[in-house]
Amino acid sequence: MGLFLHDVIFLNCTEETARAAIAEAAGEDFELQPEACSYKTENGGVNVLLSDMCAGYEPLAKYLSEKTQKPVMLLYIYDDDYWGYYFYENGRELDSYNPMPDLLEDVPDEEWQRLAGRASVVAAHFGIEPETIARYLIPWTEEIYDGDGEPAYPDDKYAAGDSWQIVDFMAKLGFSYGWE
Repeated sequence: MGLFLHDVIFLNCTEETARAAIAEAAGEDFELQPEACSYKTENGGVNVLLSDMCAGYEPLAKYLSEKTQKPVMLLYIYDDDYWGYYFYENGRELDSYNPMPDLLEDVPDEEWQRLAGRASVVAAHFGIEPETIARYLIPWTEEIYDGDGEPAYPDDKYAAGDSWQIVDFMAKLGFSYGWE
């Protein structure tokens, strides 16, 4: 089994509010352990590395955004195969990205479109230009997944097809991974 990782960015939020929402979520069915989470305040928000074995994904992003009434982006690495995110505000989906939505099963075209990621939506909330992140939000072909991907931008450390490209994406949003 590969790596399963969840990192949550709470925008325009205090650490106290983020901690309270995480604590409430622990009482739900997300296998979340608040005492094992790591918190960082940066860039006007809170970055939280969630506990191992957390299984929240989209429902957790929605839940945390409802509890905080703030924009919440849940970024994840799935089985070390790919990375993605769910972006919610006040319980409403703003955007989602998954480079390989059909890795495990066929999905309809509408789901592909929903999970394509929209740089303009993310950029507007993070105060950056869409061009800063647009090249991350691509579907991963079999060739990319097999290691033929290129870094999205010249200053990136990781290429498309590498689940750790999430680190470069987070940096462009103004939030560091930095949990190592």
